Amino acid sequence: YNINAINHGIGINKLNNNYVNPKIKEIKESNKFTFTFIGNIYKYKMIDQIIKSFDKMEGCRLIIAGREARNANVNINNLIDNNKNIIYINSFIDKNDWEELSKVTDVFISIYDLKFPAFKYGFFPSNYINIAKTGIKCISPKSDIIEEIICKEQLITYDFNDKNGLYNAMLKAKSSVFNKVFVNQKYNYSWKEVVNKFVNSCNKLF
Repeated sequence: YNINAINHGIGINKLNNNYVNPKIKEIKESNKFTFTFIGNIYKYKMIDQIIKSFDKMEGCRLIIAGREARNANVNINNLIDNNKNIIYINSFIDKNDWEELSKVTDVFISIYDLKFPAFKYGFFPSNYINIAKTGIKCISPKSDIIEEIICKEQLITYDFNDKNGLYNAMLKAKSSVFNKVFVNQKYNYSWKEVVNKFVNSCNKLF
């Protein structure tokens, strides 16, 4: 359609080269299998379903790291309900924080409500880029959109319409031994690159 498109930018730039969230520093490796969710918290990220499935698991812990967006109405503290096996880090997660959390993570969980209207128009869940860089397996609903961002070999997928799909995927993850998966892929989504494209596009108008 002769349209000049500018890529979605993501926060892959460091805020501070040395800073790591003190609460994340306190999290140590554990003999409990560790699931980790990282990202801003909205309803379409289905944290309630993650916690509901996690509550059925034994010998595990769940790390949830990210801010609940204003007016998101997720009420994450109520969902956790004093579950001592759930660690909640209420903060923006910088690159250094990602690296620290990856050290204590066995499998990531990143799920989305695939019925969310934005998925019909090419929704871009950018946290998969950070997950891809870790090489650690990730549980996700099966989706062509997600598989465009992170390779199939790194995903543990399930049928979104299966009410037990997420729980069964978590069981599979806990009972399996996975090697890290690294794909040499360059992403052109840094803020600097996006800003340059935006400025160059605007300059063409004058």
